[in-house]
This record gives sequence, C-alpha cells and structure tokens, in this order.
Amino acid sequence: MNDENNFFEKIKASLDRASSIIDIKKQIENKISIVIEKLEMITNNKIKILFKDNHHYCPKFINSERLIYIDKVNVSDESGFILFGYSFSKINGFPIEIETEIESFHAKDIDDLLHIIVNIIDRESIRIMELVHHPLKDNSSKNNDI
Repeated sequence: MNDENNFFEKIKASLDRASSIIDIKKQIENKISIVIEKLEMITNNKIKILFKDNHHYCPKFINSERLIYIDKVNVSDESGFILFGYSFSKINGFPIEIETEIESFHAKDIDDLLHIIVNIIDRESIRIMELVHHPLKDNSSKNNDI
C-alpha cells in the first residue's frame, strides 16, 4: 500500500509541475504579446503581428516552437518577415531560446526576455518601418524545391 501512495504522489507531483509550466508559458506568451503588439499601435495599425506555430517549415528557425511574424495590413501576399522565434524549456519554462535569422539568445527570466525582444525590435526597426511605408519583397524564404 505504501508503494501505491509513493507512485500516486510521484504522478501527482509530475502533473502539478506540468500544470505550473503551462501557467508559466501562458504568462510568458502574454508578456511577449503585450510588448510585440505595441508595434501595431506605434505604426498606427499599418502592420499586423501574427503568432504562428512553427512546424519546422522555416529552416532558419528550426529550434523555435513559435514564430512572431510581422506583415503589412491588408496585403494578400506575404510581404512581411519573421521577427523572431522562440521555444520554452520543457522542464520549467526557462530558459527561453529566442532565435532571429542570424543569432540565438537565451532568456533566464521575464526581464531578460523583454530586454532581448526590445533589442531585436531595435535592430529590425528599419525593416519594420520599410514594411510600414511599402511592402518588402523577399523571395529568399520561399521554397524553390523541384
């Protein structure tokens, strides 16, 4: 009977830990949304921010579970770009890996994550404003396999 209680306690602890990780992920995604969606407001809603699940269709972001995509509002073709991708630690939510097209970062907490995102936006500010003023055409991310 004591073994059954031990097994039950281990299972319960595992499920409780998983539940808290899911809560942490939701809090993190909410913080990311708050910061990223400010871009829409700052650009007078001329761009839209999309959160997309990455099904590994983009080789530049192979380690990212989710992608933050910036596109021009009311444009039928995808003229935007991926601002960054991110993945959570499966153990406790942190560290979070953040990927851009050329580099990767690891955030150890929310503050670190927000600083990284702000720095990425700063580096991509010209690209963002070019998108606001006219759509970018970038065929390098299109799949040209025969």
